[in-house]
Amino acid sequence: ARNRSGCVRIPWTESPKAKRVEARFPDPSANPYLAFAALLMAGLDGIRNKIDPGEAMDKNLYDLPA
Repeated sequence: ARNRSGCVRIPWTESPKAKRVEARFPDPSANPYLAFAALLMAGLDGIRNKIDPGEAMDKNLYDLPA
């Protein structure tokens, strides 16, 4: 299995039909509708304001310094 530590990720797959976006919610007790809406709005804000997301990371994000 590849790295699954990111909040939002697009898993690698060879088949174009198997492409998908996965979202891991910040808290198991979070309202999934509100959490998804917040992630969606953050993504749209980045697109509208042309915010550079940086390079893709293939590291365990839990090991990065705080």
